[in-house]
Amino acid sequence: MNIYSYYVYAYLRNDGTPYYIGKGKKKRSHSKHKSVPVPKDNKFIVILEKNLSELGAFALERRYIRWYGRKDNKTGILINRTDGGEGVSGRKTPQHLKDYYSKIFSGRKIPYLRTETHNKNHSNFMIGNKNAVGSKRSDLNKKSVSCLHCRKEYSRGQFANHTKSFS
Repeated sequence: MNIYSYYVYAYLRNDGTPYYIGKGKKKRSHSKHKSVPVPKDNKFIVILEKNLSELGAFALERRYIRWYGRKDNKTGILINRTDGGEGVSGRKTPQHLKDYYSKIFSGRKIPYLRTETHNKNHSNFMIGNKNAVGSKRSDLNKKSVSCLHCRKEYSRGQFANHTKSFS
């Protein structure tokens, strides 16, 4: 495993100023974040420094955040919620905590499961709803597919070939 596999990245606004600074590894800069919008266009994702150790990446992330400042504490332009340098990369949950969580959560009813009555009522409500999943598609929609990755439209056959290039 290469210890110099980390990088520091920025998400840019249309005017070229950064709105978020982060530390990552592999495809982190292109992955969904909890509360930070990832740019749809790759030209707005910039790798600032690469081939860093994790410690070096943390240090540079802190430096960039301090340089540009954070909006939440009125020191700058970034939407970062922390000063950087935190993180749980590669965190392993200790076995005693896994056992504890297993014990306290076993036997609990999962809140998102619905009753049969709810499912039947919801099904009846969705009948005839044109926006419902499983609704009939238009002829144009049946012939073409949009790729969420690159936002282009393909015929069904072209799409199958296109998705093979991802693996």
